[in-house]
Amino acid sequence: MRRVYLTLGTNQFALTVPEGYRVDASDPQKMVFSDAHDTCFISFHFMDPSPDASDQSGTDSWRNLALSRFPGAIVTDQTSEFAGSHAGQAYELRWVNSGGAEQAARIVFIPSRAGVMEFNLISSPKYFDAGRYVLRVLLASLRTNEGGRLEITPLSDKS
Repeated sequence: MRRVYLTLGTNQFALTVPEGYRVDASDPQKMVFSDAHDTCFISFHFMDPSPDASDQSGTDSWRNLALSRFPGAIVTDQTSEFAGSHAGQAYELRWVNSGGAEQAARIVFIPSRAGVMEFNLISSPKYFDAGRYVLRVLLASLRTNEGGRLEITPLSDKS
C-alpha cells in the first residue's frame, strides 16, 4: 500500500494511493492521481478562500464555482461527500470538449480548518463510473491531524 502525505502549515494529511494509480506531485499546488491507461484523472488541492464563507451549505456559490471550473458544462447531479470527518458538496458535470469528445467530471468541495479541499475527477463517460468509485475510495482514505496526531490505521496483511 502506498500513501501520500501533505503538510500545510501545521496541518497534516495522508491519502492512500488507489491500486493501479500513480501520483504526480510535481506541481507543489496539487497532486494528480491517474490510472495506468490515462483514462481517469483525479486532482487534489486546497483552495482558499471559499466562495462564500457565510454559505457553507454549498448551494449556489459552490455550484457556480463548479461550473466555472469546466466552462460549457452542465450539472447533472449534486450530492454530499465526506472526507477526513468533514462534509462537503459534490457536483457531476458533462460537456463536449473542443475536440468534440464528451467529457464527465465530479468536483468535490470539502471545507476543513486548513481550507477547502477540492477534488476533481475527469474522464470520458465510458470510464466515469470506475473513476467515481476510485474517488470515493480516495476520499474515504483521507486522514488528518485535526484531532491531534495524524493517525494511520494499518491494514491487516491477513485475508
